[in-house]
Amino acid sequence: MCLRMLIVVCCTLVGGVSVFAQPVSTVFSCSFETTDTPGTGYTNGAQIHTAGGSPYYWNWSGSDIGRVTNEAAAVRSGAQGLRAIRSTTTGSQFLWTRANNAFAAINVTTNVIYISLHVKSSGWASSANSFLEIWALGADANASDGGANKEMRTGYVSLRGNGTFIGYNSSNSSAVTLASGVAVDSWNNIGIELFVTNKKYNVYLNGSKVATNFAFFGGGNITQIYSLQFKEYNNNTSAGGVYIDDVSVQLWGPLGVPTLAQWAMICLVVIIIFLGVKHILANRSPSSPVPT
Repeated sequence: MCLRMLIVVCCTLVGGVSVFAQPVSTVFSCSFETTDTPGTGYTNGAQIHTAGGSPYYWNWSGSDIGRVTNEAAAVRSGAQGLRAIRSTTTGSQFLWTRANNAFAAINVTTNVIYISLHVKSSGWASSANSFLEIWALGADANASDGGANKEMRTGYVSLRGNGTFIGYNSSNSSAVTLASGVAVDSWNNIGIELFVTNKKYNVYLNGSKVATNFAFFGGGNITQIYSLQFKEYNNNTSAGGVYIDDVSVQLWGPLGVPTLAQWAMICLVVIIIFLGVKHILANRSPSSPVPT
């Protein structure tokens, strides 16, 4: 009986974890490849705001428009990525997904929205004044620094040229340092886990959770997610910028994305079960029947 119970518990645990650890659906995925939607895919050299043809998925504001490229520096996986490197302007540049084109407005109460992207800088000053800000917007609006935009921001983070990664725990808080010593000129995976029902979010950097239950920057009036938005600035210089690749927006189960600590606990439980089974088999009498 003991052996049977251990096997049932083990199978139940593994089965439950496999369900828990799988996304329910992917609502948006972009690796800037020729095989990606929209239209006929992203063509090498195409300006991002018209890449792929109608319906256009991305938009841009700034003089040095980001382009799809196959240059090695821009490619994390596949054959192409996005090159957002400035050559003339010293001002801020904005990139965002077009509401209702890239994905329909997401209005969920039981599922968790998980945003993932990979980014690395090029030619940034080693300064907090060189940065890429990232947020998910709860309104059908272009990316901007305007007050109306800020009032509808949900999860809101920034990667900075001085190697820090920051987030905002509501609009009333100062920037919170989530990580330091980040190699910003290497690929970094940023994850934002949105809980729309309670207006909270978690943040991940390269697979590790670095913020838990931060309040939405824009407050409690947000009920839908319309757009993923970016702002890049490089310390008032007309050079440098970022590369972006492998962007996705997924719906996960109500428990969200399993953390490394949760995976470690699961592995520990499985090991304990295994050792328990091994102990039962090793200590039974040779003449005894196998426990059932």
